[in-house]
Amino acid sequence: MNLKKTVATMCTASAIICTNPLQTAIADVINTNVNKKPNFVTIVIDDMGFSDMGAFGGEVPTPNLGELIDTGTILTNFYAAPTSTPSRAILFTGKDSHPAGVGNMSGFMAGRPEQQGQPGYEGVLSLDALPFPELLQANGYHTMMTGKWDLGEEPGFYASDRGFDQTFVLLPGGDMHFLSDENGKVVTSQPPGYYAKLGRTSPYNENGQEVTEFPPNAYSSTLYTDKAIEMLDNRDTSKPFYLNVSHIATHFPLQAPAEITAKYIEVYAQGWDVLREQRFENLKALGLVSQDAEQPPRWDNVPAWDSLDAEEQKFQAKSMAVYAAMTEILDTEVGRLVEHLKNIGEYDNTVFFVYSDNGGAFQLAGNPAKQAFVAENFTDDTNYEDMGNISSYIGYGIEWSMLSNTPFNNHKSTTFDGGIHVPGFVHYPQSKLSGIQYDCLHSSMDIAPTVLDMAGIAYPDTYNGKPISPMQGISMAGIFDGILHCNNDRWLGWEMDGIKGVRQGNWKLAQQLNDENFYLFDLWTDPFELNDLSDSEPEKFGEMLGIYQQYVQENGVIEVSNKKLKLLASVDGPIDSNAAVFTGGVALLGRPAFNKKANVKPSDKLEVAGQIRPKPEHVGLNAEVSVVATYYPTPEAEPNYLALTKEGFVGISDKDNPPPFMTAPMQSALFIPIFTGQLEGTYTAELCYQIDDGTKICSEEPIEVMATDE
Repeated sequence: MNLKKTVATMCTASAIICTNPLQTAIADVINTNVNKKPNFVTIVIDDMGFSDMGAFGGEVPTPNLGELIDTGTILTNFYAAPTSTPSRAILFTGKDSHPAGVGNMSGFMAGRPEQQGQPGYEGVLSLDALPFPELLQANGYHTMMTGKWDLGEEPGFYASDRGFDQTFVLLPGGDMHFLSDENGKVVTSQPPGYYAKLGRTSPYNENGQEVTEFPPNAYSSTLYTDKAIEMLDNRDTSKPFYLNVSHIATHFPLQAPAEITAKYIEVYAQGWDVLREQRFENLKALGLVSQDAEQPPRWDNVPAWDSLDAEEQKFQAKSMAVYAAMTEILDTEVGRLVEHLKNIGEYDNTVFFVYSDNGGAFQLAGNPAKQAFVAENFTDDTNYEDMGNISSYIGYGIEWSMLSNTPFNNHKSTTFDGGIHVPGFVHYPQSKLSGIQYDCLHSSMDIAPTVLDMAGIAYPDTYNGKPISPMQGISMAGIFDGILHCNNDRWLGWEMDGIKGVRQGNWKLAQQLNDENFYLFDLWTDPFELNDLSDSEPEKFGEMLGIYQQYVQENGVIEVSNKKLKLLASVDGPIDSNAAVFTGGVALLGRPAFNKKANVKPSDKLEVAGQIRPKPEHVGLNAEVSVVATYYPTPEAEPNYLALTKEGFVGISDKDNPPPFMTAPMQSALFIPIFTGQLEGTYTAELCYQIDDGTKICSEEPIEVMATDE
């Protein structure tokens, strides 16, 4: 029920005089709310692709989200982070994830010793970061949160410690959607050892206390909404409020009630090719894609749907049907929350921000211990009847990820638009504009400054007695006053586990995991990132690389290769931030795991790579960079020395004075593709750089590879 419409129909045409006492009371609430500070609701969706909502072109009806969109503003150029933890740090601080403490995902830093223990790499919301709920709380707001926290699993780092009056949260980054069995016992995908080290048995926390009792057969989206409604009903009603509902739908594992899944099996039996074409046409009809745009080709690693046999199609269709059911349930629960806000007279004074934390995923994640526990305790996608049930643990593959992320290129964990350009919209019943699309470049870091702006709260210069950096986001409050103005000079940067990117205006740099190349795109002529211009537009490419370096400097990024290179040194504990850092290794071609020492066969195709991060005072200084290889044809033979040049390796007689691989001002991080191909014999490789004053610094340990038939 829309309260404004109801009040209008119950009043006389000549005056605002309502004849129904109940409607008079509701009208009084609305009129009072106009003069109150606004309430705020953020609804964060997990891993939803750009076109999965019906309102964004998808085949799943999402009428409740659609109703908010129809009378709200679609943010057509809205960006988040490549993965969920940094995305949430950005939301709550209005800053890049690095100054917020999540320069990298905590699970990824186990293989990144150069980042461990460094400022900005706490892996949780830093205690030096000021989350905006704390400011709201200190300035008369009642603050509440339900759902996924993902920013700290130990006391002191809970949501209840960071500015929320009431909380019911899933502490880690994901878990089961059927979160309890018929007896109300928690169902979790984490092995017991995971909880033992944290001193608990459950991933859930309510107001700072572990939760071990649940309603029978609880489902994530429904329970989070139940808790949100309960909090709204038990809040201090004398205060305006902020509510964050952070769903884990549609994050893997895919789970949903069988009766809802069944509604979509025939839909997805049409296959990804047909449905992708339909979505693309829907996006055109919605004005989210240009009318003259051509659908991008099928991704290289995705087979044609018709090339699958009937059995493969059957299983594939069901996995995506479960995902669709999760989307429907999510929409239902958003509708239930909105209806409750209307019933308690708060809807008209509430500002909504709704978006996905990153693009659609494509594979199940988890460390070896979790994978082993899941394999032992849950069924996988080879058990058709169980797919999507409480006892199953499944995802979907790259094929359906292509559909989810239509029309964009690539997926979660990349800085292509499929990974970070997300569906997002704002809605405020008192807005002067509604039902529009807003094309200015915006980010999830803009939500915090918008909330504080509309609440009339200034961001302080100090926090906990220390100076604090200002918010980097910009307020979007002008949208609600009808002020639509783009800052065409604005740029956004990203870095997560070595994957880098930047966008300014229509120009974009992007990367993906295990590929050090920067790709340059002109989104005005190439919105789907199909044509790399890094070679044909060298000036613009250099300019965008310069913006990325500015991003690195401003946010304290400790650059690493997005390949998993090993540290070429013996270091225990945090690396001296003033030291030069060398990483490198050898891997079988196409595999991400690099090792400092490798035994391979001559028939193996290898990749050998390294990276140099110079001392901070050497950045920008002219330097000669060299790579020297020592080659032993047989263990007894005298060594031969080779130097890497732009043309490849050349033989040298003096290993201490090799020709340089390159001579140029030192970058803050320099990736060096050393060798790709096959080898015979034994090799070691040493990386060095030397600045003009003669100072030479080399890797402490070499890369070693031995190619034998044994």
